[in-house]
Amino acid sequence: MIYLGIHNSYQAGAALIIDKNIIGAVSEERFNRVKDYHGFPHLSIDYLLKTANIELKDIDRIVYGMVTSEVPKKEVFEKLLKKVADGISENPLLKNKYIERIISEIEWNQKHLIEINSWGKKNKVNDKISFVDHHYSHAAGAFYSSPFVDALIFTCDGKGNFKTSCVGMGNGEKIILHDFTTTFDSVGYFYGNITKALGFTPERHEGKITGLAAYGNPDNFKWFTNDIMSIKDDMIKMKIGKHYLPWFVDPEELPAFFNQIKKYKPEDVAAAAQYTLENIIIKWVQRSIEKYHSSSKANVCLSGGVFANVKLNQKIREITSVKNVFVQPAMGDMGIPLGSCFAQMQKEKNPFKKFISSMALGPKYSPEFIESHLIDQNYEYKIIEVMEKQFVSLLNQGKVIGFFQGGMEFGPRALCNRSIMYHCRDRSVNDWLNKRLNRTEFMPFAPVTTEDLASSCFLGWKSNDRSSDFMTMTYTVTDRFNKSCPAAVHIDGTARPQIIRKKVNPQMYDIITYFNKTSGDLALINTSFNNHEEPIVCRVEDALESLDRGNVDCIIIDNFLVNPKIK
Repeated sequence: MIYLGIHNSYQAGAALIIDKNIIGAVSEERFNRVKDYHGFPHLSIDYLLKTANIELKDIDRIVYGMVTSEVPKKEVFEKLLKKVADGISENPLLKNKYIERIISEIEWNQKHLIEINSWGKKNKVNDKISFVDHHYSHAAGAFYSSPFVDALIFTCDGKGNFKTSCVGMGNGEKIILHDFTTTFDSVGYFYGNITKALGFTPERHEGKITGLAAYGNPDNFKWFTNDIMSIKDDMIKMKIGKHYLPWFVDPEELPAFFNQIKKYKPEDVAAAAQYTLENIIIKWVQRSIEKYHSSSKANVCLSGGVFANVKLNQKIREITSVKNVFVQPAMGDMGIPLGSCFAQMQKEKNPFKKFISSMALGPKYSPEFIESHLIDQNYEYKIIEVMEKQFVSLLNQGKVIGFFQGGMEFGPRALCNRSIMYHCRDRSVNDWLNKRLNRTEFMPFAPVTTEDLASSCFLGWKSNDRSSDFMTMTYTVTDRFNKSCPAAVHIDGTARPQIIRKKVNPQMYDIITYFNKTSGDLALINTSFNNHEEPIVCRVEDALESLDRGNVDCIIIDNFLVNPKIK
């Protein structure tokens, strides 16, 4: 069986699975170089078909996991009506806002469904298209790729199929979704509107708010954020009114919201938003474990854009009733194509249930192709004989290294295949390298270390913490790490690590091991190989262009060391 997953909204992309083998999972932005591209993933589909040496007509099932229908299904419609009725009884002046919310989502659904159906008709594959619920796609993406046999599953984002969060149970090859909230109760829009009010771009810069929060005092503003979000009937509830509407708002829509935020320090606003988010999500997880799980401790799977919040994920891992946590590495809508394929496969009793140890699911290039390109473009290069020795030699020379190896990563994180790397000793690197990359960041750079060194670096880290393989949550660092790797430690004493397993990435394992042996250093900096507001590099020419711009001092592409052209 051949499954093609397609996603044509924010962070568009595609995934291809043949006989339960993932041929690839990619995002359109990496090909067309438009950050978080919103549109149809033509280039992604073309790449996957070419990689598999098949044509569109060979696909057995095309799976679409963004929306299933223009209007809400019955159970969703009933919840929407209740929310509207309750809301209007509290504040009759909001009636038009509720109607506006539903109409806007119907129109959004229409647009995307017309696009996928038109594409299917044009290519004569309409009869092969199956539609999967948005949040079921998120849930399937997390659980079926996790290392757990059973787990409670939580999804949380802005919107999808008129829902914004779900809780369910995965057991063996089955998933059952127990409850959900509608988009009126959107945590994604809450955090996104805080992001916007602080001068950043929602759906892109929420991570900056998470980093900024560590500099503030939540007590100064949590009275405001706590009033917006709460727990009711064991699910998340948002208070619609003058401080919250369930979409990305402009100042003229919610003047009271924007005016209040202006009165406080940005770091205090960020801290309060993060405090409220953590507090409510923790209660949601705790109550769900009590309600739906048969034992006192449960494994937890997380997916949806809200769980890109690495500090929140740490707090969930630290709940006493949580056994372990797995965050879908492509947790946002970027992961929908893969998750929807898993969902459809389970529906057809052809389930995919296998931990995916590597996200290197995108394009890779042969040494012959790379060398030919370097020669054609007149780059000077040399062949590396012993990778770990050459790499560490460059570090000791103070070089910022662009590292380009194997398949491009799927998801928002660079995981040492398309990474910029440096040592962690120099705290000032967060200023000068970010300026070099035209970035404004409140988080420090993330560290990468090995499974052998991880317990010396991060408090409470365990070898079965597989989310740490994908840089999806923070850990409190040890005193030793804090002293030896200051460039990778945030002001609150945490870091967002990537842990390298020898079996998964033996090359990077050997590099870090050799670096530790020769210097005593515990980790390296790993930040994404891209300039500010650009997608992570995908092709050889993308990496070379970044080198020529001065983003890095040199590039290691496969086994070739490349220096900038002499101007």
